[in-house]
Amino acid sequence: MTSSDWRSRLERARWMLRGAADCASVDPRLGADWTLRVRSMARALGWETAILAGDFLRQIRQQEPSLLPGLLKTLPEAVARTPEGRRWELVEALQQLVESAPEHVESAARHLPGHMNRLAEGGVEEWLSALELGRYSIESGDALLAGESVEGRQNLESAMPGTGFSEVAPYLQHYANAHCGRFVTVEPATGLEGVFDYGGNPHSISLPSRLKDFGDERDILSFRIVAAMAIGAVEFGRYDFDSGDPAQVSEVSELEHYFEHQTMPWLARSLFEELERLRIRNWIRVRYPGLERDREVWAEALLGVDGVLPEAENPVDEVLIQVRGAWLGRAAQVPLAIELVERATERLDGEVFVEETVSLVTEFLPKLLSLLPEAPAGGTGMRVNPMSVPAMSEDQQDRERRLRGLRNSMREEGIDQRLEVIRAAIESRGQSNQESHAEILGFLERNPPPDGGLVDPSRHSVVPGSEALVQMGQELRPEGGVLYSEWGEDISDYRANWVRVREFPIEGGDATFFSRVRAEHGPHIDSLRRSFESLRPDNFRRVPKEAHGDELDLEQVIAAQIERKMGGVVPDRLYSRTHRKERSVAVALLMDLSSSTNEPARFGGKRIIDVEKEALVIAAEALDALGDRFALYGYSGFSREEVSFFVAKEFSDQLNDRVRAQVGGLSFKMENRDGAAIRHAGYKLLQEPARSRVLMLLSDGKPLDCGGPKYKETYAQEDTRMALTELRQQGIRSFCITVDPRGGEYLADVYGEGNYIVVDDVSRLPKLLPKFYRRVAT
Repeated sequence: MTSSDWRSRLERARWMLRGAADCASVDPRLGADWTLRVRSMARALGWETAILAGDFLRQIRQQEPSLLPGLLKTLPEAVARTPEGRRWELVEALQQLVESAPEHVESAARHLPGHMNRLAEGGVEEWLSALELGRYSIESGDALLAGESVEGRQNLESAMPGTGFSEVAPYLQHYANAHCGRFVTVEPATGLEGVFDYGGNPHSISLPSRLKDFGDERDILSFRIVAAMAIGAVEFGRYDFDSGDPAQVSEVSELEHYFEHQTMPWLARSLFEELERLRIRNWIRVRYPGLERDREVWAEALLGVDGVLPEAENPVDEVLIQVRGAWLGRAAQVPLAIELVERATERLDGEVFVEETVSLVTEFLPKLLSLLPEAPAGGTGMRVNPMSVPAMSEDQQDRERRLRGLRNSMREEGIDQRLEVIRAAIESRGQSNQESHAEILGFLERNPPPDGGLVDPSRHSVVPGSEALVQMGQELRPEGGVLYSEWGEDISDYRANWVRVREFPIEGGDATFFSRVRAEHGPHIDSLRRSFESLRPDNFRRVPKEAHGDELDLEQVIAAQIERKMGGVVPDRLYSRTHRKERSVAVALLMDLSSSTNEPARFGGKRIIDVEKEALVIAAEALDALGDRFALYGYSGFSREEVSFFVAKEFSDQLNDRVRAQVGGLSFKMENRDGAAIRHAGYKLLQEPARSRVLMLLSDGKPLDCGGPKYKETYAQEDTRMALTELRQQGIRSFCITVDPRGGEYLADVYGEGNYIVVDDVSRLPKLLPKFYRRVAT
């Protein structure tokens, strides 16, 4: 060991002793803790990082010693999670907060490392300054720093370089639907990607979460071009590859099956991806010349950005990157790339199908392989992102068999095999075809529902309302379900896209429960039906004194004759007309299925859930008699990641034996996160074309979700109240039927005075329910 090494070790030892002594002056235990943390950082991250963090902790001891115990625990992990070249930036940002808002330093240490890759270098302190954390409580500041709250998310996105997916999402969604002729989910990928990192499959299109190629408004055009290419993959048939082998059916698509059977599948995929860009570009050039002009201007500008085309690491890379450059407008240089681009220009010109791209891959793959001295054992070593088509379910495989048979039939008849042409051909065949139009379209679209539930992606939209209103059904995620925001009473803001709701069918059950309730409460049901029938309007009513109508109004004709003889003003409204009166009401009955409903009710020796189901049956029978459209739902779940929404009857369903059996199958589950379930039921109500919309909640008590630390007491009640307020702002009225004898203590604050019923026996419903319903449903 050299003398220089000895001096460095001695200096570090002295530094360690001084640091331990400084921290021990606050509390002897903190000196030992500081030493332990610093040594751990030195071993894992190097002495430079350990000294950076250790000196900051010593400064904390001088400025805000109360922060030292917490930061000793959080800072080492925060430093480890921060990119090595930006650790100084993390420490400087925390130092800034020590001076301006020390109560938020520990929270910032937890959350800043996760944002480092999203914020430009040097932009962290600027973002923190814009937040003005000193105005917030510790809870609100934590949500702001985490990007949980709506305000925090907006501030974080505005501080990030480039253009975010959320800024262009509505436009891109409409763009995709228009071009694909059906709903195709457009969703953001994770992380920061470049313009070449787009993907898709027949069911959804995944685009970069943020583009920062130019750092100005041109990034919006980047999104449009990237979206056009990804949408073009669906619109122009990338996933419609047909090998012509009717026997080939596997768990993957024909295209993926083709790749798997090549000598080097990853290279086949990479080559296919680069050539497909050229094919799709040619389709765009023919179909959308305006978009192609924009693409050419954009590509010319993009070629001026450093690093847009990566450096080649091997001869194969060099060919593929030069083919990518040809898509942007740069001439190829190496012989094989020149030959490949020339052949692609010739073979992929105009409106050609994906089979032509596959043919070129088959032709040139051996030539690319010859550039490698030996085949690599694994991994690509490539800068490109080869596409991959996901494995297919049994239902999708069945659709593929049907589609292949249909294509073979059309090939024999000489019919163009593009999807849009196939649709038109199917429609022209009418009823003579053995397969129904709906079924054929079903397997043509290859569009199963999202995993994890029955949520319909066609309802992907943003509901208008107040500025703080939740974006209902805003995002569909690969994990399935719909994300809703949740009101955070502790931060006085929404936690954006915080709760996942999944729909499920009801398993098991039979109609005997319905029959048993009908037998036990028959007189009460009949009484309620009669009360509700009295709400039904007469089918027709006469409207007198009309200027035009279907017959003369005798009283007005006589009055006119009298006025004429007396020399007065003769009325001209001498007709009456018949006006048809129709109710236009939609009602969602939403039932709490939490585990507490398995407890005994206070009367009758029944469980709470049995009483709730009896009330549901009685209300359903009355609504059926009245003729109002209604749906029957239940909800439960555990934690914000799993709010389960059970469907017994949709608005379009008849009250038949199947529905009665599903009502019988309703059973207690786990927790009740009322706010999310109310928002989802409200969203479904908004899809119904009715003048009056009503949400009727059947509950056993307060909202509570033990799957998370917050959803109880005031927090849970305030979120429920806010969810009902959102619905009220959109014209949905609501009231609650509860068996909780203490319901009056909190339901008035949540639902509003007079918008709830506390029942100790369902036999009281026929007396109480009509007056509530008359008020909210007219």
